[in-house]
Formats: sequence, C-alpha cells, structure tokens
Amino acid sequence: MCYVILHICYFNYDVIICLAICDACLNEGQCVSPQRCQCMVGWVGQQCQLPVCDIQCQNGGNCSAPNICSCSRGWTGDYCQTPDFDCGGECLHGGRCVAQDVCECLDGYNGDHCDNAICMDDCLNGGRCVEPDVCLCQEGYSGSLCQDRDVNGDVVPIVDVTSIASRDHESVCSTWGMHHYVTYDGKKFYYPGNCSYAMTYECSGTFRVTVVNNYDCTPSCKRSVIIEVGPMHTVVMYPNSTATHNNKLIKMPKTVDNSIALERVGVYTVARLMSGVRVFFDNEASVYVAVPDSLMNEMCGLCGDYDGVEDNDFIVNDQMEFTNPNAFGNYYHLVSPSTPCEPVPLDVSHPCQGFTNEALSLVETRCRVLLSQAFVPCHDIIPPQEYIQRCMMDVCSCGGSHDCACHTLTHYSRSCAYMGVVLTWRNPTLCGIQCNGGKVYTECGSSCPVTCESSHFDRECGNDVCVDGCHCPTGTMLDTTQDVCVEQRSCPCMKAGEVFQHGDVIKQDCNNCTCNGGRWNCTDQQCPATCDVIGEDHYITFDGRQYQFAGGCEYVLLQTKLGTQESFAVWVQNHGCGFYDEEECKKTISFKISGGDVYELVSNTKVVSNNAAVILPHHDRTLNLKLHRISSIFIRVSTPGFELTWDGNNRIYLKIQPNLMNKVEGLCGVYNLNQGDDFTTPSGATTLDVAAFGNSWKTDVSCATNQVTTGVTVDACTLSSSYKTHAAVTCAQLKLGKLC
Repeated sequence: MCYVILHICYFNYDVIICLAICDACLNEGQCVSPQRCQCMVGWVGQQCQLPVCDIQCQNGGNCSAPNICSCSRGWTGDYCQTPDFDCGGECLHGGRCVAQDVCECLDGYNGDHCDNAICMDDCLNGGRCVEPDVCLCQEGYSGSLCQDRDVNGDVVPIVDVTSIASRDHESVCSTWGMHHYVTYDGKKFYYPGNCSYAMTYECSGTFRVTVVNNYDCTPSCKRSVIIEVGPMHTVVMYPNSTATHNNKLIKMPKTVDNSIALERVGVYTVARLMSGVRVFFDNEASVYVAVPDSLMNEMCGLCGDYDGVEDNDFIVNDQMEFTNPNAFGNYYHLVSPSTPCEPVPLDVSHPCQGFTNEALSLVETRCRVLLSQAFVPCHDIIPPQEYIQRCMMDVCSCGGSHDCACHTLTHYSRSCAYMGVVLTWRNPTLCGIQCNGGKVYTECGSSCPVTCESSHFDRECGNDVCVDGCHCPTGTMLDTTQDVCVEQRSCPCMKAGEVFQHGDVIKQDCNNCTCNGGRWNCTDQQCPATCDVIGEDHYITFDGRQYQFAGGCEYVLLQTKLGTQESFAVWVQNHGCGFYDEEECKKTISFKISGGDVYELVSNTKVVSNNAAVILPHHDRTLNLKLHRISSIFIRVSTPGFELTWDGNNRIYLKIQPNLMNKVEGLCGVYNLNQGDDFTTPSGATTLDVAAFGNSWKTDVSCATNQVTTGVTVDACTLSSSYKTHAAVTCAQLKLGKLC
C-alpha cells in the first residue's frame, strides 16, 4: 500500500486525505511520493542518506557529511590532501617517514624504523650485522663474516683496539652526571654543585682542571672544562665538541706550543699534557682525568691527593678535614664576580624525596636495567648496586626522565671497559647512539686511533686507554678532513692547507707529485734553482737562505767559478740603496757571457751594450742570448747558463739549471743544497757575518759609499717609527689576501 488514509474533521465535515508513504527520509528529507524522498542540499540517495562533497575526498578519505571528509590515518586537510604521517617513532639511520607507518630507508638498512642493518652475506657463528656489510663477531671469531675461528681464543673486535696498553702507573679521577665524583684513590661522593670547581690541580700550581657545571642547559644541562697549564696556556673545551686556546678557536687535532695536544676521539675531546696528564671530556657531563704515578702525593682538588689512601681524600693541606661532601665541594668552588653562584647547603634532601611510591617504582625499574643480562659480565668486577642508587638520584634530579639514567649506565660501562670487560648494552630504546661517516659505535675503542694524517708515522700514544664512541671499523682509518672512515688507499693528501684526493697530481718545482693513500709520491728530477732579490735588501739564495744586506755599491750577484765551461757573470748596481741613503733606491743589472760584450739593463725597457741601445726583442745567435719583454712590467734575459727576470725596479729573479750545482758563487750563494755555506767569500772562506759576506762581493773595492759595517740587521721601522703603523696596515693585506 503506497498511501495512508487520514480522517480530518473540518468545520463538521469529514475530509479524507491520502499521504504518500516512504520507509524513511533521513537528514531532514521530505517524502514527496511513494518511496521517493526530496533531500536537503548536500545529501543524495533514496533515503537522503549519502552526503555530497563537492571535491572528492582523496587518499582513501570518506565523505562523512556535506563537504566534510573523514581522512585515513596519515592524512589531513579539508579533502585529505595533506600528508600527516606517523611512523610510530623516528626513522633511524637517515630514513624518512613517507607514508603512515612506512619508513623509507637508506640503502643498507631495513625494518619498521630502519633499525636493522643489512649484510648481503649472513654473519656467521653468532655474529651480528651492526652496519651495512659489517659484522660484529662473537668472542673467539673474526673475519669479515665472522667465519674464522681464532686458534688462541683471542677476541678480534670490529674496532682495532690491539694497541690498548695496561693501566699500570696511573690513576683516574672521574665525574659524571654532573654531580657524581670518584677520586684518584677511589672515594665516591655526591655533590650537587652548579658552579665552577677545581676538579684537580697540581698543588705546586703547574696545571689545573676546572669543571663548569650547568654551562649550557638547553635542552639538558652540560658542562664545560677549563685546563690551565702555567701562566701562558688556557684551554676551554665546550660541550659542542669545540675548544679554544687563549680565547682563540682551534681546529683539532692541534698541538699548542709543544705543551698541549688536543683531538677528538670517539665521543670525547681529549687533551694531553707534556707531563703525561690526560683529560677526557665526553662533551656532555662526564670528565675523566688520568695522571701518572709521578704525581702521587702532589694533587689537590675534588679528586683528592692521590696518595693511595681513600679515607683521607676529604683532608685538605694535611690540616682541614671535612666530613660533609657538600662542605668539601664548596671549599673548591671558584668564585667568579661575573657569574655569581651560591654554595650548596650542607643539609640537602635526597633527590628522590617527594616522589610517590608509584613514581619511585618506575625510577627503580629503569635503573635496575643494570641487573639485566647485558651487564652481568661485569658484576663480579664492579658490583652494580651502588650504581643503581646513583642512577636513581640522577633520574629523580631530572624529574623522573628516564633519559637521565644514561649518565650512570654509561659510566658503569666505561668503568667496566677500563677494567677489561667490554659490554654490549645499548639499543635504539636504551641510550642509543647513531654514528655517521661509516663509523661504528663501540664501548671500547683506542684513544689514539689511526688517522690518514698519522698512518705513516709511529704513534706516540703513551698509555693508551679504552674509550667509547664512534670509531672506524678495522681496516679503515679516519679522514679528518671529512670526518669519514676510509681505507688507507683512499686517504687524501694535504698541501699548504689545501686538501687533495687520492690520485690528484700537483707540481712541486719541476716534479709531479701524486697523492697516493695519504702520501705524496713525487718524481725525482733535479729542478732549476732560483735566487730572489726583493725590495732594497732582501735576498734568498739558491739554497733558500734568507738574509738582508743594504749596500750602495755594485756587487757580484752570480758568477761561475774558475774553470767552469761557458762562464758568465751577473752584477747588480745599487744606487741609493745603502742603509743610510736618503734618495730612492734604484738598481741596474749588468751581465756578461764568455766571448760576448757586457749588457746593461737600465730599466725594464732600456738595455745598453757598447754604449749603444739594444732594440728589444734582441737575439744574439752567437751567444744563444735572448732579451725580450714578457709583460708590461718584466724583462727577461735567457742564456744557456741562466735566466734573469727583472721588473726594472726591486724584483730580480735568477734561475740556473742543476748542471751548475757547486759551480757558482756570489750574493746568491754557492748552490749545493746546503744553506750553511751560502755566505762564502771570493777567497773561499765561510763567514757568519752578513756584512763581511756582502762587502766581499763588491766589484770595486774602492767603493766606500755607505759601507755596510755590521752584520746585525736593524729593523727599518725602528729607525723610522713614524712609518711603523702605516707599514703594519699595508703589509697586513698579505694576510687578508688583498694583493695588488
């Protein structure tokens, strides 16, 4: 039946009306005929049950109401057009979240969060793939796939730590988690100071190590470390892995004045002092100072006196004894007027006081991970119970943050490694650390690793120790120019601060030098030698000896020794170039080749011979002599014996071939690859007196104008102090690279 009869009384009349019947008209739709609904705007369907979206919902979204889309997970926006992916955690090792719950991993990794390394060939004998195609072997196995059984049972780790030496004849003081300390003699105490403190120093004042607590608290608090060596050296190590020396940023590795060597190793910045002291800073909150036993009974500070007795570490200067750790710590507070800091109250409540039982239970559960199987191998050597308590103090101090447990867990692991037990305990959810540049994280790597720069030299590492951090796998070394691990054959080479890659070729004089595995391999040809005369009185001999000689006469710059076939001579006449001359210095150059006339170079455009001008370019085929201008500034003389280049003023360059070795003399030296006899006079005698040497090569002994009488070089700026500032500013352009 499609209609219903409706009786209505209307002014005493009985009216019958038939109404259409629909099963249901939803969303305010009206039934207008049997089973047909008239829908409101935005709805369609037989019962007006279907919403309409003018723009189709994208990426699996559904139209749930007029022009309203309900989006699938990972999408948002009016029409589900905007990605809003959640991969349930970070995509590791450079992976990125590309769809809901889908990480796109870099080559070499897979897994829901790119947390699994891929080894193309399976690691054998229980080995574990820890980096792409890198296996970490179980004890007793080695090889790229852990396929080799070690006959003697020795461990062959993924990181080469075979050079780790014993810990004899030294002791280590440590502080971690900002507030935990262990003295040289083993006394452990908790001191919640947030100022600067003398961690340790030689009582005689030779060196001091200062810890600056809470140096940077964004987002978590970190330390900085100050090392003072005598009155001349102050090194500051910052938590961003940088360091300064006397307030100047330094590039590591760096040795400062043969007193302090600084480098980055693993997670540490390491400073080595000449005395054998080493300071390790993990660039967060942990500092370790290792001192040799030669300093026993010589130490002061929070680290104690290093006398082998733990019970007296709170006694200062054999006079003042502290029983309260806070009073002891306050004693070594270094007051800074610019950074006010209050001493720690003597009575401080436990960091966990005020935590509910439920919250305290969560803290304890986090720290009791020290009792898990990963840490068991070290339990007999270092009992974990005290570290659990210290871990709880750290976590409570951080307001319950589980990440703060990592300080104590890390310190426990480091202590175990120092005692010879290397643990494997980190994972992506427990204090995980990612390495870059092909490095692999290990709890025990060398503190003196091989780098491309050091691979060709014997390492002077002294007492090497085991350090945690990112290290290069066995068979590779660190290229410090890019902070990546490479095979030795791929190491770059350095030249004048510039980096050259393996296979690059450069010129060194007349030889070609090829970069091969971090070393330059050069051809072994004998090259021409050059003598330079720069300015009024600066000379550099053929053998590279530099000196100053201000003479106002004519001198033999270069001549062949008696008996030399195809002899020649070059003279320089200095006009007004004497030390006390007031007129402008002007030079002329003369030369003579055996069998030829004397040529005089008056300027870079004027040449005279036999009182007649020589037209340039000039070629004398008999003497095989060429004179020509090579630029608007320089003139060049080319002969079989020498090549002379001159700017007509104060730049003279003389070049001779290797066949003239031991056959020349003059102000340019004797050319025998030995600077020690460059000051040889015409008589064959060698002198140390520059004046006697220069004067001996005068061509006219009667020339006494401005005779140089002393070999002591006097700085011109000392004589003309009014020009000193101008000279300093002008010459500073050389450093800035602003050359003409």
